[in-house]
Amino acid sequence: MNFHKLCDCINLKAFARLYFENQQYEASFYCINLVGYVFGAGTNEVRGDNDFQKKLSKSNKTKANKRWSKHNQTRPEKKKLYLEIMDQQNFTTFSETAEYIKQHIETDKKPSYDTIKRWLSQANKGDFS
Repeated sequence: MNFHKLCDCINLKAFARLYFENQQYEASFYCINLVGYVFGAGTNEVRGDNDFQKKLSKSNKTKANKRWSKHNQTRPEKKKLYLEIMDQQNFTTFSETAEYIKQHIETDKKPSYDTIKRWLSQANKGDFS
């Protein structure tokens, strides 16, 4: 009985790698979870080193950095601009400044009023990241 379970697990692990290499991550995780269920939890010999989970994590991080790169570049510029507006208009609070910016400069849906206020607070503390 254990031999058949082991064979099933090895096959599932092979399918998991195949699915992962073809970027079908949900199916890959399903196979690995099924291996743990069939053979028993906590057996590292069957579950492997979780290399594909590390690769997936790295891949997701790279994609997220690429997706947000433009936003991450413009945010410091906007923080500086918002502080300049606060000084030029002689506003004393972040909420006044954010309201002015939202009505006259950033009229689109994004960034939101709360985001502008948070960025002003961060910039005032010297955080321009």
